[in-house]
Amino acid sequence: MGVISAITTNPLIYGSITALVGVVTGEYVRRRHQQKKEAREWYGEAKGYLSNLQQAARKATAYRDGVNHDTLHELLNGLDEEMMRHANDDRKRVDDEARVELAVIAAYTTGLASLSEKSLNTNALDFIKRVQGHAIEDYDGDYDMDDLEALFSGFDFGEFAKTDRNVDIDEQVAERLRSRFSDESLEAGYPTSIEEALNIPIEETEDAFETEGFLNTVVDDSLEAFVNMVIDLAKETHERMDARQERL
Repeated sequence: MGVISAITTNPLIYGSITALVGVVTGEYVRRRHQQKKEAREWYGEAKGYLSNLQQAARKATAYRDGVNHDTLHELLNGLDEEMMRHANDDRKRVDDEARVELAVIAAYTTGLASLSEKSLNTNALDFIKRVQGHAIEDYDGDYDMDDLEALFSGFDFGEFAKTDRNVDIDEQVAERLRSRFSDESLEAGYPTSIEEALNIPIEETEDAFETEGFLNTVVDDSLEAFVNMVIDLAKETHERMDARQERL
């Protein structure tokens, strides 16, 4: 008698094997359901972080005078760390791409929090010098301007640089500054290499602008554009997280 025939003709053996298979299958199904539940919860929590980021950024930009740095710093405090911890959560059935997207948003949030902190109780010149100083310390040469532009795909450097602003310029100082940049950068309207950006003579740059308070305007406009980029990115990521959660 073959094995299959023996199993099917002996109710005790058949029932025992069926029970064992049922236990194994049931445990597998239970584990799958639990993993799906945990993954749904992960996406739900991720969407909560993204919503909090959008609300904080919108609240900080809901002023006629641009970004409220105090509000931005207060509302973002600790949010980046929470998002990064969540991105590194090892719950199953969560797409690796989703984790990476949340980690990227967390990095943007860290940047915003850092910029808002550096801008508190300081003038535009000191703020830019501090940012440049930290950039010089942090840059290790492992990436170039193309990498930065890809990372900040929601921010159009060229369009921002060409924004029409009513300002008086000291042409003699401006000409000295222009001599420090490549033809490519002069045509683009902004530094096209990280080395050029890191070596901009900030104080001399301020001397080129004769219009009082112009540097403050540029700093505020830059930070506001960055905040709006993060809002858009968080919204798009939220929508993708929602779609992934629905597919579970």
